[in-house]
Amino acid sequence: MGRSGAEVRTNMNGADQALEYQPAAEPVKSVYFLSGIGTWRSGNLFGPAMADIVRRYAAVGITPVHVRDIYPYGWMDDVPMKRFYRFLARQALRVSRDMYVKYYRNAGGYRAFREIRKDYDRCGGGSLVLIGHSGGGVAAYKTAKLLEDRGYTVEQVILVGAPVHSIASDWQGKVKSLRKAGRIGDYVTWWGRPCIGAPRKSEPVVIRGGHTDYFRTDLLDEEGRSNMSLVMDKVWSWLQPKESRAPLLRDKKTVRMISQHYPQNP
Repeated sequence: MGRSGAEVRTNMNGADQALEYQPAAEPVKSVYFLSGIGTWRSGNLFGPAMADIVRRYAAVGITPVHVRDIYPYGWMDDVPMKRFYRFLARQALRVSRDMYVKYYRNAGGYRAFREIRKDYDRCGGGSLVLIGHSGGGVAAYKTAKLLEDRGYTVEQVILVGAPVHSIASDWQGKVKSLRKAGRIGDYVTWWGRPCIGAPRKSEPVVIRGGHTDYFRTDLLDEEGRSNMSLVMDKVWSWLQPKESRAPLLRDKKTVRMISQHYPQNP
């Protein structure tokens, strides 16, 4: 199977953006980021997070890692302004339907499945990790089930700011959910509640901004850490190999995990 270097795409402002990291050697792991609705591909939503996860895996000796962004419900780049709201409403309706239909009848999940299967067979390798933001979290879970039906090994599915939907009991150990902390938090993560079969492993993350800002690198907390870094710290706490985890330091107010392999970056 042929391999090449990173794919670099140029956005509308002329700035280079790496939307796909395609290693030269056979990957030992493949990570796919799935977007929700109202997303511009040229905006490079997942670019910094994709580079971040590759660095974290490399720091613990897991390399090369293949990463790619997927748009299960399409992107907004080519949508004319007069059709913008109609297209956005259609995307929202598809997500709403996909939350409740069987995985093998899921529009977003099946589209992502086809794209991931084609990409993985061409340049992927190893076990798969799916990370879905917003409606992309709904598609990520359904896609994972379709992939396992076809014999692919799905390691974990991580939902970031996703609507709450039912997870099969035999998948509860693989599916994790991340939401904005706070009494109100992220309005999208209230969508679907109450829900029988909601992800049992669900944790809050303190970020600035709202639903669209989980992967922002320009929104910083008091210690200078970006939203993206804070979110990826949580994601990595679920993904990192057990043997690479540092001991917990405990005090009266908090429990923090300090990684010896990958320091936090703003």
